[in-house]
Amino acid sequence: MSLAASRESVLIIGGGDGLAVREVLKYPDVQHVTLVDIDAAVTHMGQTFGPVVALNQNSLNDPRVQIINQDGYKFLADSSDLYPVIIADLPDPRSESLARLFSHDFYGLVKRHLARGGMFVTQSSSPYFVRKAYWCIAHTMASTGLSLQTYHTYIPTFGDWGFVIASDLNIDWGRLHIRLPTRYLKDDLLGAMTTFDSDTSEVPTDISTLENPAVWQYYLEGWRRWRA
Repeated sequence: MSLAASRESVLIIGGGDGLAVREVLKYPDVQHVTLVDIDAAVTHMGQTFGPVVALNQNSLNDPRVQIINQDGYKFLADSSDLYPVIIADLPDPRSESLARLFSHDFYGLVKRHLARGGMFVTQSSSPYFVRKAYWCIAHTMASTGLSLQTYHTYIPTFGDWGFVIASDLNIDWGRLHIRLPTRYLKDDLLGAMTTFDSDTSEVPTDISTLENPAVWQYYLEGWRRWRA
């Protein structure tokens, strides 16, 4: 959100619990948020179930938020709108169906919908627990011609967790500053987030496509190793 050229219109794919929407609405210049989540039961819970509504601060009932219960891939394939910010808050690629949302084909659609200077970010699983899957996501995104910034941080309930930001322009991580209230993230943490140690550093991978969902196989291999 801080790096994007503008923030008037934001697309969130997944995130039906409303927690990502809560953070997006902290920015006063946000005028419209489109939330696309395939599961109507989850978005309904995010709008009506007291404990979740308290956590998301009633974000899904904000008049600026439009909820569309549809598959994210199909939504992008059918839409012609451009967005200055696109956020993918998706489950891990633990099935062939979910792997579609981490494919070259999907990221090509994302690129088509990014406004000039726009930013796309996705959670990308753990560069520690499923190292090849994480770097496969980064390599697959880069294969569309987008510029990337890979980063990771420690999340108490998940461990070392990775993300990738992409844009049609070069990403200047050095100009990123935290200007809004956050529970965890502070400016002095940002530099370390882009550093990967020998257990998490980049490794070669295939590009994941609809025909060859490599990210799914890397993900399963990684978790099999930890569960053995």
